Amino acid sequence: MTRRYNQWAGNEKGTPEDRRRCVVQVRVANTWMHRQCNSLRGQGPADEYCRRHAKALDQGKHLWVPEEQ
Repeated sequence: MTRRYNQWAGNEKGTPEDRRRCVVQVRVANTWMHRQCNSLRGQGPADEYCRRHAKALDQGKHLWVPEEQ
């Protein structure tokens, strides 16, 4: 099972998860496109988050993580 990023009508398959990178889906600046966070994993639940997103999760902020398919 893997997560898929940037799925939409023009890209139905999306981009498969890079298991070395943080699981959070982030918006590409100045566009409506989204991608997987580029930072390396190693923090947070199951060590799936980068330091910045693990801290945001601890603060109770909502993070967009695609469901595993």
